Amino acid sequence: MTQSPHQDAVPGSHAEVEVASEEVRDVGAILNRLLDDEAVLPNLEEAMRTNDVASFAELLERAGVFERTELICRWICSWHIQRVCFWLCRDVPMDELSVDEAREATIAFAALAQSEGALSGLVESLDRLDADAFHSTLKEFGLLRWARLVCVWVLTVRCQLFCYRLAAGPRTKAEGDLVVSLRNMAAAAGKLAARADDFAAVLDAHAKGDVQTVRAVLERLDLIKYCRLFCWWLCILVPFLRCIRICLLFDPVQFGPVPKPTDPGPIREWAKAVVDVAADDKAVAALTEAAVRGSDDDLAGVVKELDLIRWCPYLCFWLRRLICLRFCYFLCPPRPPLPYFYKLGTYDYTSHVDAGIGGTGLTTPDHRAFFSTVRLNGSALQKQYNGGAPEYRFEVFLPGAADWSPVLPAQIAPTNIGSFTRVGLITPKQYVVNGTGGPDEITIPVAADGWIAVPTANNYWTAEGFFSSTGDYLNLQTSTLLAWPVHDVSIVDAGDDVPPAQRGADQVISIRMSWRKVGDLGAGIDVGTAHSVAVCNDIWNQVQKFGSWVPTRVNGQLAVVSVNIDEIGAGCADVTDQLHVRYTAEHPNLGPVTMTLTGPGGFSLSMVDDAAASPPTVVFGVAEVTAPSTAKNLFKCTYVVELAAEVLLTTGDSEPSPVKDMVAFHKS
Repeated sequence: MTQSPHQDAVPGSHAEVEVASEEVRDVGAILNRLLDDEAVLPNLEEAMRTNDVASFAELLERAGVFERTELICRWICSWHIQRVCFWLCRDVPMDELSVDEAREATIAFAALAQSEGALSGLVESLDRLDADAFHSTLKEFGLLRWARLVCVWVLTVRCQLFCYRLAAGPRTKAEGDLVVSLRNMAAAAGKLAARADDFAAVLDAHAKGDVQTVRAVLERLDLIKYCRLFCWWLCILVPFLRCIRICLLFDPVQFGPVPKPTDPGPIREWAKAVVDVAADDKAVAALTEAAVRGSDDDLAGVVKELDLIRWCPYLCFWLRRLICLRFCYFLCPPRPPLPYFYKLGTYDYTSHVDAGIGGTGLTTPDHRAFFSTVRLNGSALQKQYNGGAPEYRFEVFLPGAADWSPVLPAQIAPTNIGSFTRVGLITPKQYVVNGTGGPDEITIPVAADGWIAVPTANNYWTAEGFFSSTGDYLNLQTSTLLAWPVHDVSIVDAGDDVPPAQRGADQVISIRMSWRKVGDLGAGIDVGTAHSVAVCNDIWNQVQKFGSWVPTRVNGQLAVVSVNIDEIGAGCADVTDQLHVRYTAEHPNLGPVTMTLTGPGGFSLSMVDDAAASPPTVVFGVAEVTAPSTAKNLFKCTYVVELAAEVLLTTGDSEPSPVKDMVAFHKS
């Protein structure tokens, strides 16, 4: 997240000093208001620590400063990151790092980030403030001596995403997944770090405010596509290196005791120091001039003169970050308005699907795979691109494939992408991709190679009319993407295991959206990629139903769900003093399996599984009347046993009903 700078506030310019000074004064004014309530600042930090965006926003709204969200979020981030990392790494020496050491640390962190389990565990240990677990993971990857730097890396990206979500409201922005963002950032930085000369050149160019040299290196190494994430990394590493160097000019004892993350007092003390500085125009000018255009010694001198040594690490990181983030504005300028594909139905795949490279592709936290027709959607479709009409296409990368393949017309269900209105038109018409026609529909055809032209109508007051986008792009019929297996379970009876060959499996695919101007012949630009999406459209035939009571074999089942009773024999024998209910339920994404006994007396059945998988894809076994009751205690009447299995699938908008089977018996 970057504050939009004045257009002439190029790195190192007088205008940049003015912009930085303005932010310091504005933050001081905001903090002055927040200090009126002793609980606000500690509660804001706690909301950030626990990732509670809603509470953070509510606190700002109550204080009447929500319109300055970006400034206060950035200030609290700089404080929170340093406080937590100083606390967790208080036993790790605070040594200055050379460029070579920074490069080694970057390469080692890139290796850790490629281990999904290690990276997730690292993030969780920081969330728990578990220093032992954090240091243990770092030791495994040879990163322990750079513990403070790694801590700052992770928490800064976490804070960055928090501030994005805060600014975006209920919807998480595209960079919403912390583990994915860290992994991609580390991969981009690691690629640069593998080339010592380029690594040193980028840091040197950054120190000089030389945007063009940094961009040239990124383009040559094919890293410009990760420009924003790369610049996030740069704006963590460079402030860290410089602030360690600056603050080590003082005796660390002068920083005072390391404040515990749960102590509410220090953030208020730091806020009061900022308020005092911000109220002094000469102090603000001296600080920002030294930070933007002076040497490290100059900034240290101002810190000493203003009696801010205690706050050196927090002050320096805040100032260096806000300066560096403006560098990012010029290195990675905002793109022209584009649509962004970020949702599968209602699931934001950046935060509610494990959709990163190497991810499971399942939804979080309910662990569902996708099936049937999935609505691909995101932000509004734009009507213009590079001076012309735009078009888009979806592509998929399938298991075993060598390259991406376009989603073709036959794989697209009719999709309402927006409405057409104009003056005098009472009932709006709907633009429908692959539509079937009708008086209230404008059909948009899909080209043979999958490209879809976006309507460009943009004048409500004329016959041209006006196109309003729904944010929906395409209803993808996932069943057409692969030859999904049809499993034959004719040899499986209730109580049996399902042979491994007939159990089915998810297929993990990638989905991306491309965007270009009509008439261009290239591949277009990527406007959203879900790298991992778990899909399962498997079907089971010859599934046993109704046991021996009404023996039936059924085709086209979403899962194997079968129940039977030993004692009913061929179907109608009475139950006396024994009752053994056999059951089988199987699916690659098997959810909770339940059994109910309907009849008088309020009796229930206890299931005893013979399978012991975790998580189970198949459960089978025998159920009996729940102890201390036995079959003898059942009333003389008719009972119905129902087996229900939840299948963890979703279209993104809806989930299938539980798959069921039932059998009846009479107790004599």
